[in-house]
Amino acid sequence: WTHELLGAIGALFVNYGQPLPGRFLGWIVQLVAMLTLSAVLAGTAWQIHEPHPVRAFVAGIALLISVVAFIIPKFIAIWSIPQMAAASATASANSVVAEQLLELANLSLAFSLTASLDYLGFWMYAVFGLLVAGPLFRLSMSAKIAAVGLGLYGLLYHVLLAGVMAGSVPTAEIGGYAESLGMFMVIAVISMAVHLRRPSASQKSVKEQRANEHRDLEANTQSALHRRIQP
Repeated sequence: WTHELLGAIGALFVNYGQPLPGRFLGWIVQLVAMLTLSAVLAGTAWQIHEPHPVRAFVAGIALLISVVAFIIPKFIAIWSIPQMAAASATASANSVVAEQLLELANLSLAFSLTASLDYLGFWMYAVFGLLVAGPLFRLSMSAKIAAVGLGLYGLLYHVLLAGVMAGSVPTAEIGGYAESLGMFMVIAVISMAVHLRRPSASQKSVKEQRANEHRDLEANTQSALHRRIQP
């Protein structure tokens, strides 16, 4: 969802007719948005690591794959595409190759290289959502809302994926369907941000356990001193 939300902002800067600082600013905006979302999802996986360590581990792997899948197009945007654009504008032997590679980097085509990597990242988000939705539903109310959002996103994205593989979803409509599913991720991230700001039950229990141990230690120390001073 960060790509749809901040894509318009980034597009204002990632324009290869603009100076390098403007392009780099748009690249930074999109990269920070993606990493912020990944950080919230990493915190989500951490919430379930004690009762469900295997699920949390597999969800973390899926999240890591999504980060890699999103970073590769960002690197291509700042490194390869400016060179392709410059080469295609010249009458050199590389211009034909550059124009062909630019088509591979066209995000408006669902089957282009960069778009395919983005959809791979979204798929990993869907796998992540299905893995963490169940355990999250046992936590706070905000976590329950996040669980519903992540679960619906994961389920519906796999339905979309099956439709694309079966050929029942036209290529031109894939992007629209994928963007419409982003609202579930927005709801989930906002809800998890609220949940993560509150101390978890495990953190409270650890603090209470330490406080009880401290009180028991003080009581035992005072009892030992009292026995020693007695005649």
